[in-house]
Amino acid sequence: MIDDDDEERGDTARQGLLDLMPMMYTAARIRELVEQSGLTQAEIARRAGLQRDAFGRYMLGKTRTPSKKLISIARVFGVPPSHLDPSRSELDEVAEANPAPVHDYTITPAAGAGMVRLEFSAELPIGVAAEIIEILTRRA
Repeated sequence: MIDDDDEERGDTARQGLLDLMPMMYTAARIRELVEQSGLTQAEIARRAGLQRDAFGRYMLGKTRTPSKKLISIARVFGVPPSHLDPSRSELDEVAEANPAPVHDYTITPAAGAGMVRLEFSAELPIGVAAEIIEILTRRA
């Protein structure tokens, strides 16, 4: 015989599963986009302004992604936040109303130990561009 306590526990368990479903869906979408992007988790986290371990928790579905961070992750991939979490479609308007600053550079590991590849594009005064070229062409 099922009593009221059993029914209440069942309702609580069902609600817990329903709460986890969007989190797991979001994690799956993030993983899918990471694989498609070819970028490392560290690079995506950097571009989104997140700590690498926090991004890992969102990607694995261990933690629900806070709204601001969901918007940042969505921007990295060029998708609306609702693409990652359809239950939070209201964030699409927030993201559109507050465009992200443009980051026109990437840093990726290079073949040599302690080396990275820096790629960027910027409009600069000629003097600043000359200084950058001088720094980049110096031999240690």
